[in-house]
Amino acid sequence: MRVLSAVLVLLAGPALAAPTPAAAPAQAAAAPPVPKSVWENPAGDARHLQSGLRCPASMGMFARSNLITYDAFGLDVSCGYNAPGAIVTFFLYRRGDLDASFAEAEEQLAGSPLLNNPKEVADEPVDLGGLRWRRARYAEAGGRRADLWMAPLEGWTMKVRATYDDAAAEAVEAQIAALTQGALASAGAQLKACAKAPPPERTGRPVKHAGDEAAADALVGALLGAVAQAAAQEGRAEPRTPILFCAEAPIEDRAWPMLAWRGVTPDGEDAKVDRLSAMTLESPPVLETAEDAELTLIFDEQSRRSDPRWVARLQQDGRTAIFGHYDGRPSAATLAPLLLDILDGKARPLGAFSDDGRTVTIIAPPDGE
Repeated sequence: MRVLSAVLVLLAGPALAAPTPAAAPAQAAAAPPVPKSVWENPAGDARHLQSGLRCPASMGMFARSNLITYDAFGLDVSCGYNAPGAIVTFFLYRRGDLDASFAEAEEQLAGSPLLNNPKEVADEPVDLGGLRWRRARYAEAGGRRADLWMAPLEGWTMKVRATYDDAAAEAVEAQIAALTQGALASAGAQLKACAKAPPPERTGRPVKHAGDEAAADALVGALLGAVAQAAAQEGRAEPRTPILFCAEAPIEDRAWPMLAWRGVTPDGEDAKVDRLSAMTLESPPVLETAEDAELTLIFDEQSRRSDPRWVARLQQDGRTAIFGHYDGRPSAATLAPLLLDILDGKARPLGAFSDDGRTVTIIAPPDGE
């Protein structure tokens, strides 16, 4: 059962062969494709999913020229802007020591073949856009300028590279200030919420009760609980609290690159929901795990265990399929084999319900399971 072939066909072909990584080399002559597992709404007010950074299609006299992803997991990205006589590129990446990163960036700028023998003329901190930046300025032999800006942001690093004519200096500084304010309002807010609480412990293990009547009751309870939640949400006047998903850890040693996420409220509280997504060019398949009150209640009554039950589910084509339940909160390492099996068409859902909560499907396991 290849439940995701339509989603991944542009990456892997009809037979789901080895997938193309979401991030194409940034130095390619043609503009690399924009992966939907990294960027939302790339044709307009683009949003970087991993940080919340927004890169508008235009800002004053500047028009956005590209959105580039430099790694397979969306943790190193940039958005570039062009205006007459000026090029400004805004980078955001999750990296460590700022001083070492700045020294590396200075070396790259000084040796860039795109610049005409630049010479450093200043290196000092600057306050701009509500943030303290470290800045180095260069002058080219041909009369143009080149700037390097860098500042920390909640465990990430912001960097700006600008090359411009003297006449565009004021417009470039205004653009950098606007980009800074936008980054603080978008990525800054999301990353601050993500940094408020450390990642929770995840010691959950798969629950397997093949042929067990308790397992069947639990599955029915989980599905009916999900339907009840969907129906209740449909009738609510107030929307439920939004969830921000924080990029946690890449999973590199797999056939499919994957990224683990943690859900938090806008106040930084644990939303008790996690995600594991495949890094794809098209809309990514996402395996979501969440604490299930109905399932926990059923098992508490039957076994008197205190660990909450978690359910693994995947949404597609107007339905949510349940692929397993867990005794406690499962880790990304525990979930990765399941997502791989789903991608390869090997995993069979236990049941499904429509997103409007009106239909439920129970899928009986094959004989012998």
